[in-house]
Amino acid sequence: MINEKINNFIALHIRGGDIVYSSLRKHAGRKVLEERFFPYEIALEIIKRHTNANVKIIIFGQDVKSNMKLLNYIIENKILPKNKIFTVDEFINQTFSSLQRVFFEINLMSKAYAIYSPKVSAFSRAAMMISGKDILIAYEDIFNVQERFDIIQRNLFSLGLNDLQIARSLFYQYTLSLKLKMPLNICLEILKKALYFDRDNDAYRIYIIDNLFQTYQHELINRYLKIILNNRYDCFLKTLCDNSLNVFCDYYKKYLNQSKNNFFYIKFVAAYISIYKGDVYCALQYLDELISMKHNNTLLLKLIDKIKYNLCYNGELRLKGTLQYKLGQVFLNIFTKSNIIDVLFFLSRYKKEKKKIELFIQNFNINIPSFEQCYDYSNAKRIEHYLSYNIGKIMIQAHQSWYKGAYFILPYKIYMLYKNFKYKKGK
Repeated sequence: MINEKINNFIALHIRGGDIVYSSLRKHAGRKVLEERFFPYEIALEIIKRHTNANVKIIIFGQDVKSNMKLLNYIIENKILPKNKIFTVDEFINQTFSSLQRVFFEINLMSKAYAIYSPKVSAFSRAAMMISGKDILIAYEDIFNVQERFDIIQRNLFSLGLNDLQIARSLFYQYTLSLKLKMPLNICLEILKKALYFDRDNDAYRIYIIDNLFQTYQHELINRYLKIILNNRYDCFLKTLCDNSLNVFCDYYKKYLNQSKNNFFYIKFVAAYISIYKGDVYCALQYLDELISMKHNNTLLLKLIDKIKYNLCYNGELRLKGTLQYKLGQVFLNIFTKSNIIDVLFFLSRYKKEKKKIELFIQNFNINIPSFEQCYDYSNAKRIEHYLSYNIGKIMIQAHQSWYKGAYFILPYKIYMLYKNFKYKKGK
């Protein structure tokens, strides 16, 4: 009956509710999220292109309030009359469960003669498969990069959207500015606007700092990091490292490379990154440099104490610094690098670094607590079940029992360990 009522219609599937409002927004730049985002500004432009077409439009999407703002803007500005544009909520029985709603929306969407969506959308693709026709149109295939940039610029404040929606559209515009190879100062201004509308999103601060790295403004970065670390220590560093799902790992080397210069706060972040990566030796080197630098304020002393605390009470760091874990990691990398000599180089380097680590600890007068006293003890224990840790463990055991011919059965043991690991993972 609904299909008969609205007859010939197109579907606008505007993805982005969780990407915009949940903690996922702090993973801005993650490819899997960027491919699923559909800016309302571009949806508005698509609707404008259908003003003279004899079709109706249904707006699908998780953000009900933004959908209504788009609908009202279209009607109030007489782009389309009310009998030609709807939101999917106008057709949904309010007693439906979440699952019933999903099936209803997919089924209704499949009746459209065209579905406009992001390039990657399982929801829209499922509707297309039900229809049995090739009706899916990605908005990226309609507008080129320059056109999308201009559309965001033109329509950004037209709909009166929530600040988080505006911030996300601005970040999308920032990614377009990079593709267009615009001057870095223009890219930076877009990022600053995005941060203005989403002050809690440290991902934007990370991209701002990266922009400053590209223009070699290290003094400015150092001052900016001082403000961030003083006011948003946990939020910023967790977004950069702990909760990042490796979104920002390509940016780590910029902190690590510049840490050789006399910039305390850049060096501190480099030390934190080293701890996150499980590199105790580098972290201790940075700590040594931080201590040797002149510091006469509370923040600097507090940051040095935080590094010391992390080095002592971080159980994950401790296990990732063991020979078992590191040796297993090097062994697994052999299959990608095809270079078994890496293992020999690693063993030589590990012995040297271990001696230096012991010397650092002695010089810093650091008392290492038991593993059980680590603040992340329960969580860190999971590393003992990692494939890399267990491969390293049986390699060490084989070395200790070499006189019993343990090296001859080592390949078989590694094979069985890998096989069992894959089996358990599959279950």
